[in-house]
Parts: sequence; structure tokens; C-alpha cells
Amino acid sequence: MAYRPLKQRLLCLGLCLLLTAAFLEGCGSSAKDKAEKVEKTKKEDPAEKARKEAVAKAKERPEVIDEDEGDLLILVNKQYGLSKNYVPGDLVQVKTCDTTFSSNTVKKMKSEAAEALEELFTAAREEDHEIVLRTGYRPYGYQEALYNSYVKSKGKDKADTYSARPGYSEHQTGLCCDVGIKGVDLNSFTNTRAAKWLEKNAWHYGYIVRYPQKKEDITGYIYESWHIRYVGKEPAAYMHKHEMTLEEYLDQVPEETDVIREDTDE
Repeated sequence: MAYRPLKQRLLCLGLCLLLTAAFLEGCGSSAKDKAEKVEKTKKEDPAEKARKEAVAKAKERPEVIDEDEGDLLILVNKQYGLSKNYVPGDLVQVKTCDTTFSSNTVKKMKSEAAEALEELFTAAREEDHEIVLRTGYRPYGYQEALYNSYVKSKGKDKADTYSARPGYSEHQTGLCCDVGIKGVDLNSFTNTRAAKWLEKNAWHYGYIVRYPQKKEDITGYIYESWHIRYVGKEPAAYMHKHEMTLEEYLDQVPEETDVIREDTDE
């Protein structure tokens, strides 16, 4: 039996080891390249990119805003407010509203939000849900009188669970509204088919249910099936998909919020 010289065998062995190492390195690089490609794809996702930009902008905002800058994602809650003189631009009258409730002063919204709201109402009617606007934009003075009336009748602690202090109400932005059914009080609206349709479909029209269930510690308010907020279609779709509040979307979740979970009249 013939044997190869030791030197030749060692050379072959070394060559085999080099080829094996090169192969393994190639596999590793391929896997690494794929991982980097996937990560790059995630970073380039338009919805994620838009959210990051909104988060960055939200972190730069002052605690109180004086003028309407056209930001559809403006955050107004117990921590961030609007000045007494803040008045949103391009307010228009909403056509589909409950004229038996309140005055025309609070039947307005910013034009883009109003247009989207009418589309929502039309879609609801097509499925036999007569949803209408109850109140939209509320001036500072209107909210001040409303809040004070709740404090007087219910006490401040309870009023703070469902009514915003003047200057800290989303209604002053002209981007949110309370909707319902004519002749049906708001708490009763929660258990209607219309409310369920709204929660399921509002995002298609750029709206979110602003104070959802089980998010009281984040929003600072009890669940309100009737209170919807216009944020634009892409952000609304993202928040709906990930079951987020506006605070969570903007990465502005408060450290703690005391909320009394009780039902309330309007």
C-alpha cells in the first residue's frame, strides 16, 4: 500500500482547512448581510420613520402652546396645554351634527378633520348607524365654564377623571369631537352598535378613540367611546394596529396618573 509523503499530506490538510474556514466565513457573512438587510428594511419603514419624527417633535414642544402650527399630532392632555388665546385656524362648520344639543359655537372643527368626519358619518350611515357630532371645537372660555360646573356638581377629584381643565382640553385644538346618536346620552352610547362600529372603523378615516378602555393610567381619563381625535390616516392606522394611545405613539407616557374609574354623565 502506497503512502503519500508527510509533507504532501500536511499540505492537503492545510488546504482543506483553509477552504472550510472560507466556506464558514462566507456563510457567516451571508447570514450577517441578511440580518443587516432586514434591519435596514425595518428602519426604512415609512410608518416607523414617521413615528420617530413625531416623537422627536413632541419632545421639543413647550408645556403650553400659544399658536396653531398645523400639527395634527399636537398632544394636549393633563401635562401639556394650550394658552387662553389659542384658536385653531381654518375652523369650519360640521354639517352632520345634533342641533338639539348645545350651540353652533361648538359645532366647528378644523377643515381637514371636519372633512374626514363627514366621510366617517357617511360610511356609518351606509351600515345603518346614525352617528352625529355633538361638540367639536370648544373655546377656552366654554371649557372653563363646563369644567367649573362639573367641579361644582361632582367635586374636583371626580370631575378631573372625565373633564379637562381649561387650556388642557383637546377640544380647543379643533381636532377632536364628541359624537353620538340623537336622543341618546353619551354613557348609553357606549353600549350601542354604533359605538362598536366606531371603535372598529374610526382609524380608516384618520380618527382614534382617544380615551380607550384599560388605558386610564396613560391618558388620565376614564373610557369615553364617544370622544374621537383626528390624527391623520397613517398615524391612526399605526395606533389602531398596535393598540396605542396618542401618548404611547409619541412616547410621552406619564410616570403616574391618578384616575378614579367611575362612570359619568357627559
